Amino acid sequence: MGAGKSAIGKLVAQSLSVPFIDTDAEIEKVSRMTISELSPPMARPSSGRLRRA
Repeated sequence: MGAGKSAIGKLVAQSLSVPFIDTDAEIEKVSRMTISELSPPMARPSSGRLRRA
């Protein structure tokens, strides 16, 4: 989704001397699906606009 959460998270974890855990990677590992595959199309910012039923 590209908001920079992982980049900031790594910096914060490093400054606090704690391990960084990428939750997206963990979810993908457990589910065996990508985050995009798990997200409904209407929830993706790249869909451009919300679809109406």
